[in-house]
Amino acid sequence: MYGEAEEVDEEELEEFARHLGIDPSTEHELMWICRMALDAPVPEGWSAHEDGNGHTYYFHAETQSSSWEHPSDGYFRGL
Repeated sequence: MYGEAEEVDEEELEEFARHLGIDPSTEHELMWICRMALDAPVPEGWSAHEDGNGHTYYFHAETQSSSWEHPSDGYFRGL
């Protein structure tokens, strides 16, 4: 999903907005953050992988840590 040029429907965008802590019904002016986050590449040192069920997770080789959440989500929440 992240960093990919695929079309996201309005329902998916609103769900992602809530994931970032944005209420799409009252904070519509912040939806640009969601679109920007969805286009964000994986930061250096991280790689995206898919589990057997098609869910994306992220792995940081140096720390040997993994996360279900995109490594940049915290940044976009802060915006």
